[in-house]
Amino acid sequence: MDAKEIQDVIIHGDALYIMSSFSDASFDSVITDPPYNLSFSYNEYKDHLPWAEYFSWQVEIAKEAARLLKPGGSFLWLNYPEVAAQMWGKMLEEVPELSPVKWLTWVYHQHTGGKPLRRATRAWLWFAKGDPYVDTEAVAGEYRNPNDKRIRGRVEQGFLPVDYDWWFYEQVKNVSAEKTAHPCQLPLAMVIRLVQMVTPVGGVVLDPFSGSGTTPVAAKKLGRHYVGIEKDELYVKMSRERLMAVSGDLTDDC
Repeated sequence: MDAKEIQDVIIHGDALYIMSSFSDASFDSVITDPPYNLSFSYNEYKDHLPWAEYFSWQVEIAKEAARLLKPGGSFLWLNYPEVAAQMWGKMLEEVPELSPVKWLTWVYHQHTGGKPLRRATRAWLWFAKGDPYVDTEAVAGEYRNPNDKRIRGRVEQGFLPVDYDWWFYEQVKNVSAEKTAHPCQLPLAMVIRLVQMVTPVGGVVLDPFSGSGTTPVAAKKLGRHYVGIEKDELYVKMSRERLMAVSGDLTDDC
């Protein structure tokens, strides 16, 4: 099944099973925030597997992503650094179709507990199928001295520096305007930037663990197409309702 036949949908089902039904080279990007295997309860799913089984599962997700990506397509996978480090090594060994592009660190304020130090970062592992498509606007940074005469001239000419390999986006808290009933929701602004960075206009992004539907929402706001997969029926319903409220305007709340 080609992605063009089923784009702009949230599919209820198992990620690997659904991914296996898609044709090769159907997607421009795969962006996902999978369960972290930290004994967290997501409504129906209990996030507690033996670590060997967890990594085997996620490597299979990556292999399917490699098959489904078009040349130049990117695979972005999120987890805490200590888990991401192991996944990075397994990707290099077991998914040769994808090459590493960048370890992108997400930084945020963290006010909850943690020993001996509180967690305040996660890692986006960025791999690609060949030379990756990258939107230059999405990776543009800012000059540290924008009032310098020479820098003002460069900005007026449209020149901007490439951004750092760490991004600061605050977590979605219970008091956040964009908060849904999903317990582990990603900041929409960050996901919009990721989708823009690796998905051309008119392209299709796949999220195998769609959760609250943030990746599909980001895609819709940007004028990209999307396919989300989610095994929990409650979150599927919630995501579909959330998407119905999205107009496609980046300035609108969803």
